[in-house]
Amino acid sequence: MKRFKMFFRFDREEKWLEEMAGNGWLLCGKGLFYDFQRCTPDRCTIRADYREFKRKEDFWEYVALFEDSGWKHLAGTKGSGNQYFLKLRDSCTEDIFSDAGSRAGRYKRLAGAWMGMAVVFSPYCVIFRETLAGSMAAMMFIYLGIAAWYWWKYRKEMK
Repeated sequence: MKRFKMFFRFDREEKWLEEMAGNGWLLCGKGLFYDFQRCTPDRCTIRADYREFKRKEDFWEYVALFEDSGWKHLAGTKGSGNQYFLKLRDSCTEDIFSDAGSRAGRYKRLAGAWMGMAVVFSPYCVIFRETLAGSMAAMMFIYLGIAAWYWWKYRKEMK
């Protein structure tokens, strides 16, 4: 099953994914849509991170670190940014982050990605403001606004 849904907060996304698993749909992939596969309905803990990797080896090392800690990598790729983990053992911690600083780091990385996209596409807003592409350029300003919102909302946690 595929579902389209947008989230601006990781905690709300995690809660929704846990509810879906409780209804018998476990996340198995994430692109533009969330991909789910049928599973036995169960209460579970799912956590999200945002991290991109330049090298495939770094990505697999990151996944192995979580799997050694009792978390199964559900979805995400080397370049996708969004990474999702399922808690496998009751003995492991409830969160994938060890402290508030590392938890806030995911918002910082996400804001950086949004800001980078907005900076790259902002010149198109000026060049194509009178054409159909101008409406696409307006979307880039929305991206910039989202990045600014992330930065403003989580600026204290990012320090």
